Amino acid sequence: MFSFAIDYYLMVVISAIGVLQIAASIGKLHALLLVRFPLVSRAVGIILAIAGPVLFFATDERNINDYEGGLDGNYQGMFFILGTITALALTIAATSFVNRSMDHPTQIESGIESLKRTNYTRGLANNIRFLRKHWRTWRTWTRPYFFG
Repeated sequence: MFSFAIDYYLMVVISAIGVLQIAASIGKLHALLLVRFPLVSRAVGIILAIAGPVLFFATDERNINDYEGGLDGNYQGMFFILGTITALALTIAATSFVNRSMDHPTQIESGIESLKRTNYTRGLANNIRFLRKHWRTWRTWTRPYFFG
């Protein structure tokens, strides 16, 4: 079962990285692209999203009940969540390194929109700096979302 779980985990990581590349290229989030060109990155994402399940199902017999050595539904959910978190962390780390030379934005954008012009670590630092500067007014910004 241990090998089966690791194979499933790796399939989820590979496929999730591919899906993240597809979504980043469609959303024009250039800071999350592993390759500078969006169409190439989308093609790489499609290849990765397909390659994960193909490698998983083509390498061994995978239609196994959980009591015969397969994955229980709870473990499958746990490995899926761990795989997607790992894929997100690997994507952020790799793209922050690859896109470290992206120019600094003249206007600081908030949230995910900052990933269109700057890498993740710089965008996170800019957003934290902005929130620290305006820390007293965040309650008035968030009040309509929590208290109607």
